[in-house]
Amino acid sequence: MYDLIYGGNEYKDELLSLFSDAIIENASDDIHQDRISITIKGIDEKEYRKKIILNGFHEMSLYVQTIMLDKEYFKILEKEIEEWKTTDPEYFK
Repeated sequence: MYDLIYGGNEYKDELLSLFSDAIIENASDDIHQDRISITIKGIDEKEYRKKIILNGFHEMSLYVQTIMLDKEYFKILEKEIEEWKTTDPEYFK
């Protein structure tokens, strides 16, 4: 799984606590500042989405923002979030 997080290095430790085997690198350039890349082997997209969304990184994640633009994918995401309300209610208080 690969993603770009628009938030900079200040979130590196928090992301590593969510994904201990992640490789996080500076991905900033002249146009995009405060951007990091995250690469995680052995995690499927659904599990990645869940951790990113439930821990508040969805607005910073290029991957999540991109899939939210697709109407069909957005419907799947809505169903997943409803499921998470049951399986992980502590995130919805």
